[in-house]
Amino acid sequence: TCIFCGEKNELFVNDGLEQHYWSICPMLTRCKECNQVIEIATLIDHLLSECTNHEKYSQCLRCNEAILKTEYEKHTKLKECLEAKPNTNRCPLCHNNIDSNGEQSWREHLMSVDGCVRNPRRELAIKKKNKEHQQPHLPISQKSHHPQQQQQQQQQSSTSNVIKKQNTKKVTGLPQLPREL
Repeated sequence: TCIFCGEKNELFVNDGLEQHYWSICPMLTRCKECNQVIEIATLIDHLLSECTNHEKYSQCLRCNEAILKTEYEKHTKLKECLEAKPNTNRCPLCHNNIDSNGEQSWREHLMSVDGCVRNPRRELAIKKKNKEHQQPHLPISQKSHHPQQQQQQQQQSSTSNVIKKQNTKKVTGLPQLPREL
């Protein structure tokens, strides 16, 4: 089970979970500066303090986003950024304010059909979830004994459910993920 998006998949047992983190999980992204995989919810903080290239960024006092220092003066003079509202979080992808209702607000924003249109992994997750709901589960008598077909059937029958994350998250094998989740 992915601790970020809640997807359950039998293929996560081996290297599948790491692959999911690196390229599929709709709650994660790669930092464009250091290529680390991080939660989208922490991208602004990452760019301002944790990233190996954090010195390239300053925080806009109006929108609270991480802005490249080379673009900061232009960004602040134009005042075209959406002002951050109290008690909200800021999506670094679409630049909208979202409820500060914790993980559930982020999941709804980043994973739902009406969610963040700038999250490239969101549509893949929605398509995958829809495909899984449309395909019937095969009875044991119809399951293949050929390894490649078994793997395809496992992928088809994996479920994608959003579950409530535990308060503590521990990810092994990915040292680039921030500890503060």
